Amino acid sequence: MRMIAIVIVVMLISSAFAGEEGSLPDTDIRLKKHLEAGIEYLDKGDSEAYTNVSVLEKAADEFREALRLAPDSAQAHYYLGVTFLAMDNLDGAVREYHALKELDSEMAEALHSKIKEYKPPTQYIKTGGRVAGGIGGRDRNKSGSHAGGSDKSAIPERRSV
Repeated sequence: MRMIAIVIVVMLISSAFAGEEGSLPDTDIRLKKHLEAGIEYLDKGDSEAYTNVSVLEKAADEFREALRLAPDSAQAHYYLGVTFLAMDNLDGAVREYHALKELDSEMAEALHSKIKEYKPPTQYIKTGGRVAGGIGGRDRNKSGSHAGGSDKSAIPERRSV
């Protein structure tokens, strides 16, 4: 009887530790999925031709969810800041910049450059959730992608400084 109790205790302890180790990769996977979905919405919602605010709100929601899972995610803060700029929310972008400064100085500087280059749209034409004259391509690199290249699912890695 005592041997059965010992085996049960060992099994419970083993499963408890396995659960802790198993939850970390699950969180990482969910974090990556939210970042990738947010980047996809950001690219769809902010194009050369128009800014689709409802799609950008979905991007912001994905990045906020990523931050709920990992509050210190430099990538989530960076992309939420870029999304705020696309939504003409300079204050939100600046808040994300300040949060990012504590996490990753290189990514913070990249966002700061975008904020410095920011120019508010001169014309708004709202039609069906789309706003013409948004910041469009100003937040993009030469390939037209927010994510840094033609691979829209690419997420920049956190750089050590």
